[in-house]
Amino acid sequence: MMFAFVAAFALIVSTVSATVVNVQTYSGAWGSEVSWDLVEDATGLTLLSGSGYASGNFYDAYIDLPDPGSYTLNMYDSFGDGWNGGYVNIIDSLSGGIGYTLGTGFTTGSSYVESFTLPMGTFGCTDPAALNYDPLATIDDGSCVYGCIASDTTESFEYAGAFGATWANDPANTVDWTVNSGGTSSSNTGPTTGAYDGTYYVYTETSGGGSNSDARMSVSCVDLSAWTTPAISWQYHMYGATMGTLDVNISTDGGLTWTNAWSLSGDQGDQWSLGFIDLSTYGTGQIAVEFHMATGTSFTSDACVDMIQFSELAIGCTDPFADNYDPLALISDGSCLYTGCLDQFASNFCGTCNVNDPTLCTYYACGTLNYSETVESEDLTAMGYTTTTGALVDGLTFSSAANALIDTVSLEFTGGGTFYGTQNSGTAFADPNHNATTSFCVDLSGSGSDVDLRFDAGLESAFSNCAWFRVKVNGVEQNELNTGTAIFSDQTQIGGSVSTNASALNYGEYMYDLDAWAGQSNVYITFEAMVNYNVGYGFPGFVRIDNIDVYEVTPCTYYELTELFSFDNVCNGDALGHAMVLAQNSYSTSGDIYAWISSNGSVYATTQQVNNLVADTYTVTSTDPDNGCPSSTTVTITEPSAVGADTATSYFVNTSSVNDSTGSINLEPTGGA
Repeated sequence: MMFAFVAAFALIVSTVSATVVNVQTYSGAWGSEVSWDLVEDATGLTLLSGSGYASGNFYDAYIDLPDPGSYTLNMYDSFGDGWNGGYVNIIDSLSGGIGYTLGTGFTTGSSYVESFTLPMGTFGCTDPAALNYDPLATIDDGSCVYGCIASDTTESFEYAGAFGATWANDPANTVDWTVNSGGTSSSNTGPTTGAYDGTYYVYTETSGGGSNSDARMSVSCVDLSAWTTPAISWQYHMYGATMGTLDVNISTDGGLTWTNAWSLSGDQGDQWSLGFIDLSTYGTGQIAVEFHMATGTSFTSDACVDMIQFSELAIGCTDPFADNYDPLALISDGSCLYTGCLDQFASNFCGTCNVNDPTLCTYYACGTLNYSETVESEDLTAMGYTTTTGALVDGLTFSSAANALIDTVSLEFTGGGTFYGTQNSGTAFADPNHNATTSFCVDLSGSGSDVDLRFDAGLESAFSNCAWFRVKVNGVEQNELNTGTAIFSDQTQIGGSVSTNASALNYGEYMYDLDAWAGQSNVYITFEAMVNYNVGYGFPGFVRIDNIDVYEVTPCTYYELTELFSFDNVCNGDALGHAMVLAQNSYSTSGDIYAWISSNGSVYATTQQVNNLVADTYTVTSTDPDNGCPSSTTVTITEPSAVGADTATSYFVNTSSVNDSTGSINLEPTGGA
């Protein structure tokens, strides 16, 4: 570590109008990246600077500053991600009191500015709840002395952004609990929304040397006799792929020994959650309480705690909008009840409700056969489609014209903005927070026994196997008709078609057999998608669906005439060509009727296979006489060109005399076989 004095000599000689301060730097998780300089506002002179720190250490730099005076601290980070838990204390050297803590908000970017003035004020205990409260003190110097906590108490670490006096870090910690606001310095860990209560919370910074470490903070005395049913509650945030273990321990012997009362390990998601302990099992004496975080194996283990409360164990539903709101409850126990329609096929499906009242449900009218939806309206309500969206994905929308599979718009599912590991067909739909659906109803009550569903779909993903979809009918997963596959990914999708739009990728036709529901009135078809990421995450994926058809399969639906084989004529002018056609998917019991029509309009033959065909293009028709199904195709028979002579290469040699037989003719033939 190094720092430099660059002020004039007069400023570094202590005078009656100067205050000796300690500019104390805590280097944070990446000390080598941080630096600062201190500027006197009146002169613009840089009085002091610091850089070249090791990580996770405190460094002192003393200087005499003119008092009164105004000063600016410029803080820098060479990497551009803030000070990673680092900050600067401006400490009065005489009293040892911290007058200012600067830079706790420097969590992103490459530079940060804070200002302060001298005199700092009067140091002392500023907390009225402390035994040694000093009403004249303007700056708390950490000297407050407390007795046991013996009344309802909340600690949200809003104490000027510093660690509260009732809670203290263990000196033996390998990493401390640190007061913070906003997010933490690392991605994919810590709270993206900041504190649960107020502005600040405490957390364990696991970048740098903070992984595989122990962080303990405790309150030394809680008098349980102050409550009938004492309890401690807190909000915790444990988000990160390598999250460690948070324990809450209780001591009844002044901290000599500890008993674990609550424990939780692993990634709990990017949200704040409630923890609480009934303390009545520890009697009516005095206890100590400790939060112990055993951090994980890497930087994605930033655990956070906020709003620690000691109070009566008044648990219940604390949401005023719930059916069973308890105005006396102080701690939510997750018992809140919300009544609504829980049928996901209803137009008013309530995804946040947990008590079903079917009488509240309303439904869109079912589509009728033959059903066809091109989604060009871009209006789910008009289409009669219902949707569900997991908490961690964007869900369903409509594509841009450039990304549409067909025409100008397609249904489009996409993912979320947080990390989600690559899945497989067995786990792709395991977490409803990452799934989204859309459903519609068709009335098959008037159908025959054979009904099919077809649609076009295309799957796209920046990473392999990060876009998935499946089809359900009345909530039951279905196999695709031609492949026998139930769950498709971007790697196993059906292809075969390429969109004419600028950005759309390969897509294919999917077929499903609905015979099991033929004759039923309310048949719900659901498209369910799981996509890992959205555009905002930087590696987006999509599932796009278009041209949805549900139709009754009649004997003529798939009736199609196709050419089996054809053979051309070998010689010009002969009639040795032959060909054969086949009526595919014919339900005729009496036999299909065929006609071969020449280009001049005459019927050349009326059999399935025809021999002795002359060169021509024939229009071949077939008819299923039992069901009235028509189809047609064309068959072309070719022949070599006619025999001739190439005059350019042929030549003649005349005889030398009358009646001489020495003349000759050389011909180059063309055409023929």
